[in-house]
Amino acid sequence: MRFLFYVIIPFLAGSSFLSGQTGSDASNVAKVADLFKYEQEAHKSNAREYEKNLAGMSSLRQIPGDDAQAKECLRLGKNFRLLDSSIQNGRARQVELIGLINLMGENRSLLPQEVTYINHYRQKLKEIGTEQETMQEVLKSKLRELQKYLASIPPPRSFVSTCGLKMLLLGRSDQAFYISEMPVSEAVYQALSAFRQDGQQPCAALEQTPPQGNVSIDQAEEFCQGLSRFEGFPYSLPERKELAWAERQKLVPDIAVWCRSKWSPDWEELEAQKRFGISLYTVWDPRRVLNASQESGLSGELKNAAYPQLGFLVITPVRTGRQLRLQRLQAELLDMN
Repeated sequence: MRFLFYVIIPFLAGSSFLSGQTGSDASNVAKVADLFKYEQEAHKSNAREYEKNLAGMSSLRQIPGDDAQAKECLRLGKNFRLLDSSIQNGRARQVELIGLINLMGENRSLLPQEVTYINHYRQKLKEIGTEQETMQEVLKSKLRELQKYLASIPPPRSFVSTCGLKMLLLGRSDQAFYISEMPVSEAVYQALSAFRQDGQQPCAALEQTPPQGNVSIDQAEEFCQGLSRFEGFPYSLPERKELAWAERQKLVPDIAVWCRSKWSPDWEELEAQKRFGISLYTVWDPRRVLNASQESGLSGELKNAAYPQLGFLVITPVRTGRQLRLQRLQAELLDMN
C-alpha cells in the first residue's frame, strides 16, 4: 500500500493535470506508464514463480524418502505463502494506480492519445487483477493439499530426544506411539530431576546407561512431568497395551519396568485391594529379575515399591516425532537460505 504513496505523490506534487495546466500532462502520463510497466513485470515474475512451484508440487510423489518429501512440502508451502503475499501487495498497489488513472481521466486537457493510453492501462490492470485473484485461489487450494500430503507422510521410525533418549515407533495407525529403546538411565533421571527442581539445564551429553532403579511409580510419573516440560512434548509411562506392543516387537528391557495400568489379574485380588484401600500397579518383568520363579512377566506392586532392578520406560505420541522432524527440516531450510 505504501509503494504508490511515496512513488506517485512526489511526481504529482504541484502537477498540472489537477489545475488544468497542460505543460506536464505528457510527463504525468509517462510516469503512470512507468508504474504500469513495473506492475506488469512484477505480475510476470509472480506468474513464472507460480508455474514453477505448481510444477514442483506435481512431482512431489517422485521424490524418494519421507524426509525429502516432507522437506519439499515445507519449501513449497513457504514459497506459496511468499507468493501469495507478493500478489496481495501487488493488488493493493494496482488499486491505487487505477484510482490515480481514474483521477487523470477527469482531466479534460489530456490529448486523445493520452486518454487512449490511460484507458489501456486501466483495462490491463483489471485483467491482471483477475488473473491474480485466480492465482491466489489456486495457491490457497494447493496449501491445503500440501497440508494433507504432509500429514499422510509416515512418521519417522525413530528419533533422539534432546536429553538423548532414543524413541522407537511402535503400533499402527491411530494406535501408534513412540517408546524409549531402553529404560531411563541414572544420568538422564538425575539431570531431569535437577531441571524439574531448579530449572538447571543438562550441561553435557547424558549417558544412556546404566538404568535408573529404586524408583517408585510416583517418582517415575514426576520425572515424566519434568521431561515433558524440558522436551516441550508430552511424555508418560506406558500402559499394558503399549508394553504388549514392545513385547511383540521383542523390545525387552534388561530390568523390570513400571506400567501406569493398575494391576487386576482376577476379581478376588481386585476385591481385596478395594477392601484394604490399596492399589497395585502393573510391573513388567520379562526377564524375571525381581522374581525368577514367577510364571508371568506381569505382576502387581504397591505404588511406593522401589527395587534396584525396577525402573521405567517412557512413551510419547506420534505427533512428537512428526513435529520434531518438521522443526529439524525447517532449520535445514533456514540454513540453506
